[in-house]
This record gives sequence, structure tokens and C-alpha cells, in this order.
Amino acid sequence: MIADEVTPVRSLLDLKYPISEGIIKEKEDLELLWEYAIKSKIGLAREKLKDHYCMLTEAPLNPFENKKIMGEILMEKFGFGGFNIEPQAKLTIIYEGKDSGLVVDSGDGVTHCIPVVHSTIDHHNIVRLNVAGRHITNYLIRLLQLKGYAFNSSADFEIVREIKEKFCTVSANIEEDRKLEIETAFYNTFYKLHNGKTIKISNEKFEAPEILFNPMILQNESPGIPEMVVKCIQSCAMDNRSKLYKSIILSGATTLFAGF
Repeated sequence: MIADEVTPVRSLLDLKYPISEGIIKEKEDLELLWEYAIKSKIGLAREKLKDHYCMLTEAPLNPFENKKIMGEILMEKFGFGGFNIEPQAKLTIIYEGKDSGLVVDSGDGVTHCIPVVHSTIDHHNIVRLNVAGRHITNYLIRLLQLKGYAFNSSADFEIVREIKEKFCTVSANIEEDRKLEIETAFYNTFYKLHNGKTIKISNEKFEAPEILFNPMILQNESPGIPEMVVKCIQSCAMDNRSKLYKSIILSGATTLFAGF
């Protein structure tokens, strides 16, 4: 079962993810996923693919091997007439109707700060952090387990991801929020699981996304997003810095947290 077929019965299944932190881990699984998307969702027959071109987006600073695998699947296995790989940041800038800016892109596996000047990516000054949406979900699972709730299966991961998307927020002042949570019931929320059990969520709402701003929580010594932004812009040519500071664009689903 692939993609949205999984949703109704996910508690019965062992779930696998072919891509982790932007890098292809399971080539055969990715091929199955793309075949499902092309045939079942887009509705293209295999024999007609040679008349079509395909454009993919990819996170920057990925190994070249990633591109080889994607090309091999699309050209040799599926028989597309041609394909192109574009960085997500460049398309984000074009979509915003600009030609220069700093794209802060945080998706499922990686977070990047990418400077784009006159529609060209400054590859030498990209800053990458291997912390994003999936890591927040995993950390939220750990926080809920500390409270005594059992989330152990791969299907539980999807349940906690829903909780994250529904309740998590970014704290403007983490110390103040921690104090408020201890002294009041302001952050208490009760959530009913699919099995009928109810769990209480409180400080986990703002503690889980905090790993984006303080990766040391996960023993990751990389700078958090605010330091990444400053480091990225300050490493660019002096003439371009004001353009980048004036146009910081958020991209990717992980930037949709309230307060981000």
C-alpha cells in the first residue's frame, strides 16, 4: 500500500519512508512511490512517458549520487523524454515574484538558508541544518513518552505528526512559557486518540519546535535558525547583504507553526 492508501489502516501496517533528510535511502521503494504517483494520480501510461518531460525539486547540498538515482529511475525505468532538477529555493523566489532574497526552507528532513541573488543561488554560502519536521515529531514522541504515553509503532508516528500540526507553536520567550506552564493550566489541552483514549498535552506544544532554534537539545552542535540566517547573510558579498536582509522568505511546511 502506498501513500494515501495507507491512511485508513495505518495502525495495522509497518510504515517505510524511502527518503530521509532529503537523501534517497530506498531506491526500489522510491520507484514504487513515483510509479503510483504517475500512473494512479497523474494518469499517465508508461508508454506515453517518452513524450513528456519531468521537473523535480531537490534540497541543496545533497550528494550527487541522489541526482544519479533520480535520473536512472526517470530515464531508464520510466522512459521520460527528459528531466530537470531545480533547487526549491529558486522556485520559491520566482513564485514570490522576486529575483533576490534569502529563502529559509524547512520541510520534513532538512532546514536550509539559501541566498538567491539575481535569480542565481549563491551555493558557497548555503547553510544546512539536519533538523526539520520529522525530527520535531520524533522529539514530541519522546516528550509524550516521558509523560507515560506509549507511542512506539511506525503508525503512532503519524498520529503524533497530526498532534504536532494541530497544537505545536513556536515560543517567542521559552523561559516565560515554561514558567507559565508550571504555574498555570493555560497550555493544557486534551486530545482524543483513535482508540478512544485521551491524552493531555501542555509544554510539549512549544518544547518540540524549540529544537529548530536550539539544536543542542538533540546533541546537534549546529546553530539554530536565527544564527543560520545571520551567518548566511554575513558570509555573502557586502553589496548583496541589504537585499537579503530586506527579503527573507519562509518556505516549507515546518515554517507554518504559529509564532514562527
